[in-house]
Amino acid sequence: MSKVIKQLQMDAIRQTFDGVRDLVVLSIQNLDCHADYTLRALLRKKNVKMMVLKNSLARRVFSDLGIQVPAESAYWAGPTTFLWGAPGTSIAEVSRALESELKGPKTAPLYKDKVVVKGAVAEGTPVTFDHAVKMPTRQEAIATILQTILSPGSSIAGCLTGPASQLASQIKTISEKAPAEVPQRPRLLRRRRVDEITDIRAITQAAAVLPAALHHERKRLPWLNFPRTSPGLAIRSPR
Repeated sequence: MSKVIKQLQMDAIRQTFDGVRDLVVLSIQNLDCHADYTLRALLRKKNVKMMVLKNSLARRVFSDLGIQVPAESAYWAGPTTFLWGAPGTSIAEVSRALESELKGPKTAPLYKDKVVVKGAVAEGTPVTFDHAVKMPTRQEAIATILQTILSPGSSIAGCLTGPASQLASQIKTISEKAPAEVPQRPRLLRRRRVDEITDIRAITQAAAVLPAALHHERKRLPWLNFPRTSPGLAIRSPR
């Protein structure tokens, strides 16, 4: 009769963990009822399930499911509790959900020295809990792969568009500069006008004293016979 009951239990375990490849293994034997219920309720909100299994039955079922945990592993020491997530939930998400509860400021006193994390199982292979926490989630792994693929393309695009953008920027800067002022030519006309007025005034002054000089020379040298008037010297001074 016991063999039939064990087989039924193994069938139930196999049905529950069918397709599960990521697990967190821990021991909660020192938890009281209140702390056990609180931990289960908080993990359930994060789509993480928790179940206590008999080691001998779990070893047989996990071996059939491809979860390779050696029989001499420390995972099977004492009562064992397993945590796993909904389909598509990675080991990192399950491990981080448990860590946030164990180290939370409000819940940490309930689990201190009462919950012992033995380790984790990632893709059917045992790993340490610290390593499981640091593993990337599905979304993080996809983002890293996409960044690795797109990084060379973005570098090439930058090399192609960089010189063109610099040239466009320089052209825009030059076009926005104020036009250079054209130097004005000196006003030569005005200068010429001033020089002409100066020459006319000098000629007028000379013409004013010329008759007196001619009269004086006529008296001193009468044989020169200068004409009394000089028609060419009749220059009207400008107003």
